[in-house]
Amino acid sequence: MWGKMISDKAKFCPSCGYPFDMQPIAQIDSCIVPQEVEQEFSPEDLYLLGISYYLGENGIDMDQNQGIAYLKSAAQKGSIEAQLQLGDIYLNSDVDEAIMWFTKAAEAENPQAQLYLASTYITDKKDYRAATKWLQKASDKNLPEAQFLLAGNYFFGQGVQQDYKQALKWYMKAAMQGNADAQGSLGLMYYCGYGVTQDYAQAIKWYKLAAEQGKPNAQYQIGFFYQYGIGVKMNIQEAIRWYSIAASNGSEEASKALNELSL
Repeated sequence: MWGKMISDKAKFCPSCGYPFDMQPIAQIDSCIVPQEVEQEFSPEDLYLLGISYYLGENGIDMDQNQGIAYLKSAAQKGSIEAQLQLGDIYLNSDVDEAIMWFTKAAEAENPQAQLYLASTYITDKKDYRAATKWLQKASDKNLPEAQFLLAGNYFFGQGVQQDYKQALKWYMKAAMQGNADAQGSLGLMYYCGYGVTQDYAQAIKWYKLAAEQGKPNAQYQIGFFYQYGIGVKMNIQEAIRWYSIAASNGSEEASKALNELSL
């Protein structure tokens, strides 16, 4: 989220008028009063000041506490970028604080914030019901990462009643947007017949799309299909090729299959 250039207005102290990069740091610290900055600067400028202090950029010495103070001022004035950044900053130290800031941005209907909030509920709180609520909102805004996670909740029955047809629906929406994880999951659903008529041709189609994006499990599955002639003509050399690709990407199953074929 970092990296935007600070705006012209935000390069100058509102109290003394000097450019920040021409002031000694002691003068900057004594000169800037947060309340004055809040009155003079827009939420965007406060956000840019915050990241400049937090990272030590744009001629400003690094001061992460000062950076967070400006980010909070920006966030309180409605800057979604600042709310998201604060959520990210607090994730490793204060999950409840992170959730608070993500929630502010999520309630402003920002789909990325809704995804981050849901992911935090899943990873840190194990609250799949709350996560599903926000994943649904982000998914309705066509965010593929959210659609993939929402599908997973339906597939495993986490936070919602297990429903393979709903899982298939949301995996398909994400997969059609190129989400490789969703493509691999569709391959599994067609291969096993979860929520859909078993269809090896469709399974291979989706596994291949995921494999082409570097997913080792999908690469392994294609090798498996060729080894045993599932949905394709048996071809050991093609199986070895896919197993080798998968193994080079870290698949232990593929490495084991290669060892067995070499016996």
